Amino acid sequence: ITIYNGFDEEMAKKKIENLTPEKCRKKLNIEKNELCILTVGTVCERKGQIDLVKAVKKLDDEIVKKLKIFIVGDRKSLDYSKQMHDLINALPQHKKDKITVVDETLDVYKYYLASDIFVCSSRVESFPKVIQEAMYFKLAIITTPVFGIVEQVKDNVRALYYEPGNIEQLTNNIVKVTKDEALRKTLASNAKAALGIFP
Repeated sequence: ITIYNGFDEEMAKKKIENLTPEKCRKKLNIEKNELCILTVGTVCERKGQIDLVKAVKKLDDEIVKKLKIFIVGDRKSLDYSKQMHDLINALPQHKKDKITVVDETLDVYKYYLASDIFVCSSRVESFPKVIQEAMYFKLAIITTPVFGIVEQVKDNVRALYYEPGNIEQLTNNIVKVTKDEALRKTLASNAKAALGIFP
């Protein structure tokens, strides 16, 4: 038997014991009226996190006002990390203030619990756990359609796709899910249902 999207729900429950989205959002200073965008993974060229920073640069100020962005998985020893930080530091202050970069950590579930939208900007993946985690935590997913990801989430059903490096497409997808609450909820519910876990 091939079990697609195998996910250890019991482990996830243990990790978030005594945590709630509200507690996590308060701890991370996310306001009630803000939507939290999350990306998780070692900051490196293969993961492509610079796409997200470039998208923030293109976003209208009205959209940026509504957002809080966490890039979790920084490894400052890598050249790619330096490039990413340089791009963040070059942003206008009001946009720079919206991005928080977090070092690699095992304590990632609090970020999932606090978030609304998940961005996966990878160039190469097999069957990434981060997509499963985003599905489990009912996040609206925006992702590149690379390798096994297309087996996990279908475009316009459980996620919105953008081609790697296509910043215009990524920006437009962020605008869509930010403005359209019904779309956000539909993508998130469909993604979680694909894991076979309800509600």
